[in-house]
Amino acid sequence: MDANNKLLIKNTAFLFIRMGFSMVVSLFTSRILLNTIGAVDYGIYNVIAGFIVIMTFINGALSTASMRFITSALGRNERENLEKAFNCSFYLHLFGGGVSIVLAETIGLYFFSTQMNIPIERSFAATLVFHFASIQLLFKFLNIPFNAVLIAHEKMNIFAYTGITISSIQFVGVYTLRFWGMDHLVLYAVLTLSLDVLIFLFYFVYCHRKFSECTYKFVREKSYYHSIISFLGFDLIGNFASIIQTQGLNVLLNIYGGPLLNASRAISYQVEGSLRNFSDNFMTALKPQIIKSYARKDFEQTMKLIYRGAILSFTLFGVLCLPLIFNLNYIIELWLKMVPVYVLPFTKVVLLTTIEFTIHLPFLYLIIASGRNKWTNITAGLSLALSFFAIWLVLAQGLHPVWAFGMVWLFRIITDFATYAMIQHLQLIMPFSIFYIIKRLYIPLYSAFALGAIAFFLINKIEAPHLLHLCIGIIFGNGVFISCIYFLAFSQSEKMFLHRKLLILQQKLFG
Repeated sequence: MDANNKLLIKNTAFLFIRMGFSMVVSLFTSRILLNTIGAVDYGIYNVIAGFIVIMTFINGALSTASMRFITSALGRNERENLEKAFNCSFYLHLFGGGVSIVLAETIGLYFFSTQMNIPIERSFAATLVFHFASIQLLFKFLNIPFNAVLIAHEKMNIFAYTGITISSIQFVGVYTLRFWGMDHLVLYAVLTLSLDVLIFLFYFVYCHRKFSECTYKFVREKSYYHSIISFLGFDLIGNFASIIQTQGLNVLLNIYGGPLLNASRAISYQVEGSLRNFSDNFMTALKPQIIKSYARKDFEQTMKLIYRGAILSFTLFGVLCLPLIFNLNYIIELWLKMVPVYVLPFTKVVLLTTIEFTIHLPFLYLIIASGRNKWTNITAGLSLALSFFAIWLVLAQGLHPVWAFGMVWLFRIITDFATYAMIQHLQLIMPFSIFYIIKRLYIPLYSAFALGAIAFFLINKIEAPHLLHLCIGIIFGNGVFISCIYFLAFSQSEKMFLHRKLLILQQKLFG
């Protein structure tokens, strides 16, 4: 096993440990929080958090640019450029955080005060939460350069340790909310702000001590700022459009349905986020290898990593997604005492949307690695912007809210294939063909998913308790899904690679 594969497996293991722990703790935390503050306050907090996220569209673009320039400099072993890339990123994020706070406390606060659907008796508490969330913006910005450095150096164990620690603190904090006499919604906002500050302080000290590039020196050469700003300029389009779609949906649900719909959406996306983080963590471990191989102009290895990443992230998400979709009512009621309206249909559509994105995600890293992000972001931005107006139209016409999520799913597919078309047109990497992507990934992966879904459907037809359905589905339904992935999606070389690894594992276990 070569060094890259060993490092990938090690980093993926660290991230899975973190994610497994965080997911379990997060599910219990959400249940306690929902029961402590109530569905209305839970919806208020999430719509405020979502509205504040709209102000961070700059952050997403800066994050991508930082990760790309730092990882590329490290991949080419350019120590001086690595230091300058980090410091340019740090001060650009400091500036971006300041601008976002100003926007949030002026335009954002005006819109929040005049347009949002907040019960009168909770308006004062909601305003306090808004101000705390605005302050969080700065620390969310400042944490990004450190994340980029840790990912570039492939120090996923640090993500694991910090994630486990923060999840534990958050659980204890939420559990003790009930024992405080103050407003629980406001106290929760203070808790989340404190955690962001704590993460920043840890990253600031750790990265300064461990990585020589984290020197916090102001870079005076305008060319370095110009390079990063040129890259993120067009990335802003894609990030802004994506946030407008996701958080715009949240705001529109509030305007046309009120906080209870926001609570339903929040729970749906928390379920999705818990599952998605397993596949995303694998891709986080794979991301620096894709960027570094592209920087070395090893394009064959780049495409191998992209295909492998798409297949494995789809498989990881599908293994978790299928049992949940076919046993959602039982699982949600087991998890939450109080189940807001529309949680079940929202969650199913959100999961189907995300499983599509797991295929597309590795190709976004290709665009980042190439640095040629102008037309791909313009194309994706236009598609996502159109989806926002489609969602608006659906809700304004009084249709069932689940149709709004259906629009998100539809435009997710449109956006992904528009991006593939631009990659092919711009020849970011050769050879590349949309038809080959469909043949290599989409047909085998969705065929395996459909066959797995049929297996789960037939299992659920058996007369048995819900828990037995779930257990049989996890064993046999997922067995059908994984077998189909193996036979339909794995190439011959990938099958041989897997056989070698299983043989090595067998020898280690049984001598």
